[in-house]
Amino acid sequence: MGYNWQSQDSVYGLDLTYSRTDIETMSSDVIARIATSEDDYQYAITVAALHRAKVTDLLSLRARGGALYGSFMPYGTLGVALARVDVEALVNVSYPAPTDVSGGGRPPLPAVDATETDSKKGAFAYGFSAGLGFDWFLMPGLFLRGEYEYMAFAPIKDVKISTHTARAGLGVQF
Repeated sequence: MGYNWQSQDSVYGLDLTYSRTDIETMSSDVIARIATSEDDYQYAITVAALHRAKVTDLLSLRARGGALYGSFMPYGTLGVALARVDVEALVNVSYPAPTDVSGGGRPPLPAVDATETDSKKGAFAYGFSAGLGFDWFLMPGLFLRGEYEYMAFAPIKDVKISTHTARAGLGVQF
């Protein structure tokens, strides 16, 4: 929804967009190394990390500016964005019992398997919105709209979130 003003062939205005979504993304990585300590124990260490984010609501308040070319109006948008997000970060460090490489027959050391999880439900992420689009006036009071919007948000729990949205629809002007 929005409101536009017109001056000659220039159109400018404000609009508000809201989307209820179910966008989920996840990234993970595993790194494994073999290391020998100063006291001649060899460790086969594995570190695994997982970040997950689920976006449930997107809101943007944008300034819009365009130019009329007959019944066609290309425009650009720039504004602020807000998202409601659930995030989770998980890290696991593990290694089996280290091997004694000194040949001295020392007693075995214990294995390690440690996991840390940090999560936040219903967090609000703030950011910016930028986009491009067009309105094509079909008849007085009715137009076709096509639009692309990019939103980027400040990290939450080291998880960076951005969205790319394409929209198409019919609009009513009154």
